[in-house]
Amino acid sequence: MLKFLLQAENSRSNFRWQLQRVMEREIINNEKQLFSRIIFLYFRKKIILQKILNQFLKKKPVQTSWLILMIGTLLLLFFQKIPHYTIVNELVENTPAKDKKMVNAILRKISESQQLLLQQIAASSDLCLKYAIDQSYIRELKKITVDLEKELAYLDSEPNFQIFPYLPRLSFSDLQSILNQNGIEFRIQKNLESFEVGSLAAVRRKILTKFPAYIQNSSSHLVSRIAAHFFSDQRIFLDVAAAPGSKTIALKSLQPKARIVASDLNFKRLSLLEDFQKRWSLKRVSLMHADALSLPLKDDADYFLIADLSCTSTGTLRKNPDLKSCFPEKEAKKQAELQLKILTALATKFPKKPILYSVCSFLEEETEKVIKGLNSAFNLNFIELDRLIARFGFNYSHKEYGYYLLSSENKNDFFYLTLFSATPR
Repeated sequence: MLKFLLQAENSRSNFRWQLQRVMEREIINNEKQLFSRIIFLYFRKKIILQKILNQFLKKKPVQTSWLILMIGTLLLLFFQKIPHYTIVNELVENTPAKDKKMVNAILRKISESQQLLLQQIAASSDLCLKYAIDQSYIRELKKITVDLEKELAYLDSEPNFQIFPYLPRLSFSDLQSILNQNGIEFRIQKNLESFEVGSLAAVRRKILTKFPAYIQNSSSHLVSRIAAHFFSDQRIFLDVAAAPGSKTIALKSLQPKARIVASDLNFKRLSLLEDFQKRWSLKRVSLMHADALSLPLKDDADYFLIADLSCTSTGTLRKNPDLKSCFPEKEAKKQAELQLKILTALATKFPKKPILYSVCSFLEEETEKVIKGLNSAFNLNFIELDRLIARFGFNYSHKEYGYYLLSSENKNDFFYLTLFSATPR
């Protein structure tokens, strides 16, 4: 565990991909669940752990000792079933010799103060401490919600995952039976006709490799639902950032007769969609390896554009808790510049065609500001989505240009979306 955290803390790679590799290669089966839970909770509660340790430390020790203290604080506070003496003794044993005495003393103090510390966290007026989140996220959330603590508590909760049947080949009731037969615990999501599961490992192994079903977050699924609502026999759906393909699959599931051009710049990720296309015989779906900034298409059809673009993924904090303690200010500006360039290219090439823009982010920089920038160069005609969003049970905040999806019974990621057509000024 210490080895993994040292690697994760010193790497720019997504810790979830690193964790998956380690789990596959190094962790035995009966320890995988606990190992994964500790790692995820470490990142989810990282700010709390740091602030507590700063109360006991005059000077931050070397990284190895610091991480041992962080792990110890996490286990002592949030893992009630592990005896405290076991936690302290094992961690001290793995501490560099010069820091053993210090680590032992601090962990024993935290053990003695466990209940008091937990009470202080729960009662704290410091929302950064209470919900273990960077202050900049709180600033962003204040712009889009009146119930700040409700949304902060949601972002600090365990993630859920939704599995959908590919309806042309598998019915909702059949998938329900398959889940039951394979011992997969689930909750039915009536709003979106899906099944909510808590863990993906068994689902991937027992379901996705054998049956026509797919995983998609409910916010992303709403994008497909909205597109499906605007289906017509003459329309062609152009998904400009389609890979790895869940939106295309969902749209074909909801509207089997839909014609779709699924384009993406990442050839490797696009090949995943090609695999689905072959396995499930997706008809009227054309794959295109192309840059959204320069699509090799003419404006000669009834296109409906879907632009679910790359972003900071801050709406996925529950699944990516390592983002909670590190606000991506520079990355948000970088992504926003590219998002605006892509939307400008699409609006220029396809005037008056509907464009459904979405990102799994709630940062103003890559949501409202992007559309405001586009609105300065084009006349934007916005299409109202309130009734569609509400129909599927989402809670949302409607701002000047678009919609922020907030916490709801759909257990969705936070999302931003807007539908418009554009003409040059």
